[in-house]
Amino acid sequence: MSGFVGGIIVIRRLLLAGVVIGAFGSGASASDLPVGPGASYYPGAVNTFTYYNWSGIYFGGNFGGAWAKQAGATETENATGATSSLNATSSSGFAGGGQVGVNWFFSPSFVLGLEGDFDALSNNTSAVSREDIYGDKPKYLSTARGRLGLTADRFMFYVTGGFAWGQDRVTRTEISGTVNNETVTNNRIGWTAGPGVEFAFAPNWSARLEYLYVHLDGVSYTFPLGERSITAPFDGISLLRVGVNYKFSWGAPIAARD
Repeated sequence: MSGFVGGIIVIRRLLLAGVVIGAFGSGASASDLPVGPGASYYPGAVNTFTYYNWSGIYFGGNFGGAWAKQAGATETENATGATSSLNATSSSGFAGGGQVGVNWFFSPSFVLGLEGDFDALSNNTSAVSREDIYGDKPKYLSTARGRLGLTADRFMFYVTGGFAWGQDRVTRTEISGTVNNETVTNNRIGWTAGPGVEFAFAPNWSARLEYLYVHLDGVSYTFPLGERSITAPFDGISLLRVGVNYKFSWGAPIAARD
């Protein structure tokens, strides 16, 4: 009888120990569960989110302002070799055109790209010599550039730079004497660089603000009727443009984990 009572006591002690251990274990597990309305718990779940994928071929249009500065040119008379200096000029106008390019997005924050653009300018300048007035009208300006961007999802901050070229039309108007006005054109080459910011406001659409400084090398213009030529130094042109692009994407949004 005493053995039976002793066995009962041992069983009761084991059950009590199990209850205590179970209480501590359930309390620790409950502290790991999410709390609050609608909370749920999925063992092994990982939080994920996606980045906007900038990769793709795009095209678009741009419009903005253009400010040009040119140091004074030199006029040379072919017959005598006599020279005279023309006044420095500056002008402001509008720029508008289009662009096409391609981007490669490297997760999670970098973009490499290539872009070409073509813009018409409305700028006009004039310089005066002893006998003539020279009117300078840029016909077009184009660039081919690389781009390096740093992204924050749908925002991209970038720098860009590369080659630039354009064409000027210069008209010589004689002030006195025999009127033999004439117009010549010449191509110019140089370089360009600047910063920009772009925002993807829809899956395939983005808008941007961009500044470019364009340096066009010096060039000479020959006027056969006037028997003279002018040598123009470099042009410095500042472009501030807004633009909109449509992108043909490749690849899905880039997934990331906490």
